[in-house]
Amino acid sequence: MKIDQIKLMRDCFVFRNFSWPSNLPEFKRYNLIYGWNGSGKTTLSRIFQALENQEEPPFSNITLKIDGYNISNEDFTKSLRPIRVFNKPFREESVFPKGGSVAPILVLGKENVEKQKLVDKLNEDLDIFRKSLETKNREKNVAQEKYESFCTEKAGNIREMLRSSGDNKFNTYDKRDVKACADKMIILNNKASSLIDQETRNKYHQRIHDKPKDKIQEIDFTLPKLINYKKDVDDILHKTVVSSAIESLKSDSQLTSWIFDGLGLHKERSAKKCLFCDQPISEKRISRLESHFSSEYSDLINELDKQIKVLEKNINELENLNTPKIIEFYDDLKFEYEKVSNDLNKESKSVVFALKGLVSELENKKNRAFEQVSLDTTIPDLDINIFVENTNNVIAKHNRSCDEFESKIIDIRNALEMDFVSFNLDEYTSLKNNISSIENDIKELNFQIEEISNQIREIEREIVEHRRPAEELNDDLRKYLGHTELHLKINETGYTIMRHDEPAKDISEGEMTAIALLYFLKSLKDKRFNLEESIVVLDDPVSSLDTNSLYYVR
Repeated sequence: MKIDQIKLMRDCFVFRNFSWPSNLPEFKRYNLIYGWNGSGKTTLSRIFQALENQEEPPFSNITLKIDGYNISNEDFTKSLRPIRVFNKPFREESVFPKGGSVAPILVLGKENVEKQKLVDKLNEDLDIFRKSLETKNREKNVAQEKYESFCTEKAGNIREMLRSSGDNKFNTYDKRDVKACADKMIILNNKASSLIDQETRNKYHQRIHDKPKDKIQEIDFTLPKLINYKKDVDDILHKTVVSSAIESLKSDSQLTSWIFDGLGLHKERSAKKCLFCDQPISEKRISRLESHFSSEYSDLINELDKQIKVLEKNINELENLNTPKIIEFYDDLKFEYEKVSNDLNKESKSVVFALKGLVSELENKKNRAFEQVSLDTTIPDLDINIFVENTNNVIAKHNRSCDEFESKIIDIRNALEMDFVSFNLDEYTSLKNNISSIENDIKELNFQIEEISNQIREIEREIVEHRRPAEELNDDLRKYLGHTELHLKINETGYTIMRHDEPAKDISEGEMTAIALLYFLKSLKDKRFNLEESIVVLDDPVSSLDTNSLYYVR
């Protein structure tokens, strides 16, 4: 195992924003890092110690390159890399713990060779599982990164699509919202029902960008069916006038109309002379004309004029029918309104054309009052009220949208979110299931590692001892101190530091440093630590030693 680089350190005391320079060589087998007090040496030891303890470093952003792989903060807890660090926390936590004994240093018992061979085999298996675990952890990191990136990307797509001014939950939409929506969809199994068709999707995309609009007045117009008008006109056309008709007038419609109007004018003015030629008009001539233009004739002409007025009134209303402008509608209704509006306009023109045809027939009948007339104009069975109703239905939709504008927009945004998530749900599920599969593999590997580790601990309890390291440490202490006043006493869980026959108190700083350093160096021979394949870090191990001790250490 080899630490190649400290790739990144941010917000780590003096290391505000450190990244490994491209021209700086990587670490070698032996490395000496030196500098003034406060230059960051102890900070580095604390980072390495976090790796040893499989805990996140006490800094916000750390990345190490180890054996070619990048190890970041969260990966420290999964690291199984063997490393030992000597620093002040080691001395306080391992050698001089409060209320506890010093952990034992274990060496191989002389009479358990076969058991040790089994331990060696189990350790080989354990190493294989640990390497597999590291591989799986890296696979999980990659899978997790893909999953998180996918969710972040899709959240950005939804946020960009549905954000707006004002209070809108999609303005701060993020990957957590994507996950919540997708997970709920998986539980409810409503992917298919959440998808919407392309036409609706387009309408919704138009609608979410709409601004509130004013309501529109519905079209207030009704017209009897054209077939009813046809029947009324046909009935009038078949009526005739029975009178003492003047033959010359019966055959001359223009003259008849002219004389009829003139006769009425003469009566109205009580004229005794012709208003045209200023010649006297005989009573006999007036009497004959009055016989020709009987009351039946007048009644028929009046009926024709009345029906013509009804038809012309409808024609005028249709030609001036006030329909809304398309710009007044919400975008998602414009296409529908344009269609019904065009249909209404087309139908209106057809009805106007038919009504004008009926008016023409009635005008012609006025000149043929003494005979039955057949309807020559073809009148289709049209009902414009249906088209007015269709148009008013679209207007009603618009007005409902005005009343429900805010709630409708919220519903549309939610529907588009569900549609987008359902469209991408298969990929989301695949990425998430891949993580779950890897986690199951990791769980199984951890179980196997724990099982083998328990076996190894059980066997090692039978074959290891910590008496010999204690004797060697006491011998080293005696050589350093020149007396046996301070020594290690063996107990079941490790060692107790004694002064004479009592637990030692008031140990000097130099004594503490010497004992801790000797213990640390001896622990490198621990059966549980493979020095050849491991990393050793020492942080200022001799700073508190006096001159003689320094000489001894060298």
